[in-house]
Amino acid sequence: MQDLFERYVTSWLALEVPDLHVQRHHRVPLGAGLYCDIDIVLRHGAGGRPLAVLDTKYKDEPVPSARDIQQVVFYATVLGCPEACLIYPCSVKPLTVRAGAVTVRTRGVDLSSLPLDPAPFRRWTQDLIAGSWTSEATWRA
Repeated sequence: MQDLFERYVTSWLALEVPDLHVQRHHRVPLGAGLYCDIDIVLRHGAGGRPLAVLDTKYKDEPVPSARDIQQVVFYATVLGCPEACLIYPCSVKPLTVRAGAVTVRTRGVDLSSLPLDPAPFRRWTQDLIAGSWTSEATWRA
């Protein structure tokens, strides 16, 4: 289900937010045969700078674990990206934390009725591009 949720979020983003390039499964070599696989990277254009890394979590948790936050902070740091977002398949309490130069936020995707209404997410991505995150915390159908 994790892979299906990630593919749904990626496909939906690519269709509904055409002003951003949505890249799924971005593999970053770390050296010594190690690498990290980032779920989703949002960029200005196909080769543009990363705006945010998104990590989908197919679990019903009202608050992210420290491990989830550490993971997405690492991904953002590797790409030199100032924003990271954990995306859950449920309503979540909005959370914003700062770890060094990275701001981590949580967002929920309400899967109780599909398809999702793109309007709240468009506002969210406009906030992302503008550098201010004031939109709704959950994208609803």
